[in-house]
Amino acid sequence: MPDTARFNSAAPCLLVRDILRSLEFYKCVLGCEPGYLEADPPVYATLHRDDVTIHLALDRDGDKAGSNRCCVFVTNVDALYEACIAASAKITRKIEDSPYGLRDFNLSDPDGNEILFGEPFRK
Repeated sequence: MPDTARFNSAAPCLLVRDILRSLEFYKCVLGCEPGYLEADPPVYATLHRDDVTIHLALDRDGDKAGSNRCCVFVTNVDALYEACIAASAKITRKIEDSPYGLRDFNLSDPDGNEILFGEPFRK
């Protein structure tokens, strides 16, 4: 592939059943700040924390919410894990040093979307 393009960042879009409920979860549990909010009732929103932006889209058909997965690379993953535990987040995989070089854990949002939070580690 020609060396003419560079990927700089990504912003996952997660399908949810209730935009406002999801915004509240991402704000209270993960410390994200709301950004854009479209329509009344809401059908699309963005939120961010540091250099990461997450998009939320209303699952209009009601059959795809909770089927999304994404990875967010962080610093101090242990502190984030403890904060998620303290906020009673649904942890679906406890923090561990994974064979692929990340110290990581998974959590599930209110709709069942899975987010892996990880930080590279050195063996």
